[in-house]
Amino acid sequence: DNHSKPNTVLDLISDTLKMEIDQGEHNVEGKLSIMHFMKEAPKIKPRQYSIASSSLESPGVIDICFRNHSFFSGKMLNGFCTSYLRHIGEQSKVDSTAACANVAVRYANFAPPARLDSPLLMIAAGSGIAPFRAFLHERKFLKYKHSVAHGIGVREILGDAVLLLGVRCLTELPYVELLNQAWEEAGVRVIITVEEKGPSVQCPHTLSKDIQVHFGASILDWLDWHSAEVFARFIQNEQGRMYMCGGASGFGMACTRKLASIALRRGSSEIIGSNADNDINQREWIARMIQQQLLFEDVADT
Repeated sequence: DNHSKPNTVLDLISDTLKMEIDQGEHNVEGKLSIMHFMKEAPKIKPRQYSIASSSLESPGVIDICFRNHSFFSGKMLNGFCTSYLRHIGEQSKVDSTAACANVAVRYANFAPPARLDSPLLMIAAGSGIAPFRAFLHERKFLKYKHSVAHGIGVREILGDAVLLLGVRCLTELPYVELLNQAWEEAGVRVIITVEEKGPSVQCPHTLSKDIQVHFGASILDWLDWHSAEVFARFIQNEQGRMYMCGGASGFGMACTRKLASIALRRGSSEIIGSNADNDINQREWIARMIQQQLLFEDVADT
């Protein structure tokens, strides 16, 4: 097999037919045996999506969040799974019974803290907001349930909570209505960092005055600017919980390392005199926080 690996199924068929002709296996009809195709075709990798709905608020319903994926490989192509999800989503608007997909649910410990008064720091970028959409819905549901049962307001029920969300531009901002209601309905402060230095086009969204927006900044910048607040409210506080949704080797790891750096610089580590930027010390801090269930990660390589 000396030919280069094909990028797409169409490339595979084209390359295989060309190879058979070059080898003298002339096939006038240009047919490709199904066995040959099955042997050569790469296996479809499983796609993992974070659940974006609360089982308390919506029992028996699973929502997922995805962005249509396109890429260039000789020509513009659409993502295999996101195209399928978009297709069944469009079908469901016409006939909900006709659009269905087989899924497997994997249970994990990436869930809101049991105590509503626990300080909560949630960090995500773009569609990484998916699990935190579920958090907001669940927090809103439990707040209402507790306030009805005990007759007390949101300030007495819910602990300090921050959703730190990064986007490339405001036009990409997901779930605007939910974010606008986050403070009033769920007691969550929403802070948005936007890569572009200012709106390149008129923003189609009207954002609540409760939402903070920082242009020309990243989540790492915000964590640097507010390191004292992050340390005091979420790292040093024994009831504090930190949640990260992002890539295991990119954005997600960079943010957890930034939290480790803040913790080590401000003396929360048991390692006396440690270097905050030392790789081993940061990894040890992250592992310890995960083991103590103070830091939770929903990360995956794409």
